[in-house]
Amino acid sequence: MAAERHRSGRQASLAVALVAALYGWLQPGAATAALIPAAARLFAPPVERSTARDAPSKQPSRYVVYRNQRFGQTVEYPTDLFTESQDLEEGAGRKFVTADGTATLYASGARNDAGWNVRDLARLSESYFADKGAEVTFVRTGDNWYVLSATDDNGRVHYEKGLVTHQGRIVSTLLVEYPAAWKDYFQPILARIVHSFQSGPAEGVG
Repeated sequence: MAAERHRSGRQASLAVALVAALYGWLQPGAATAALIPAAARLFAPPVERSTARDAPSKQPSRYVVYRNQRFGQTVEYPTDLFTESQDLEEGAGRKFVTADGTATLYASGARNDAGWNVRDLARLSESYFADKGAEVTFVRTGDNWYVLSATDDNGRVHYEKGLVTHQGRIVSTLLVEYPAAWKDYFQPILARIVHSFQSGPAEGVG
C-alpha cells in the first residue's frame, strides 16, 4: 500500500513537472490573462467581474492604434469606450477597460518557445472554456491565425484571436470580453477591433 501511494505520488509529481515544463515560459501575474489564453489562465489570478449594465446608447467615434514594440502586435480600439488602460508585465502588451469595468480588451504577445501552432492554441482555448462550463459557439483556424468565441454561465462573451508569426517565434493574442446583453451594440466594435489586430516588426524576435 505504501509503495502504491509512493508510485501515485511520483506520477502526480511527474505530471506537475510536465505541465510546468510545457507552460514554464508563462509567468504568473497581470500579463498571464492574455498571453496564450487557455494556457495563461491556468496560472492567472481570479478576476473580479462587474455586473452587466445596459449598453451605451451611442457607438464610439474615436479609434486609435495601439502598437506593442516588443512583440509587434497592433490593434485599433475606441478610446471613448475603453477609457482606462494598463501595461502588462515585461512589455507583453496592454489591457484596456471600460470606465465601469464591464468590458475588457487585452492585446498581448509572447515568445513561442513551446512551438505551438494555431491549431494547438485553438484546442487549448476550446478545452479551457469547455472545462469551465462555457459554451464554445465557434472555432476557426487559418494558416497563421485562429478565432474562438465562448459564452460563460455569467452571460459574458469571450472572443479570442491568435496569430502565430515571425516564422513561428511569436504568438500575439487578442482577447475581448463583454456582456452577452451587449451583443448588438458590440458587434460593429468587435468587428473593427478584430479586423485591425495584426502583427508587424518586433523587437522581441531573437
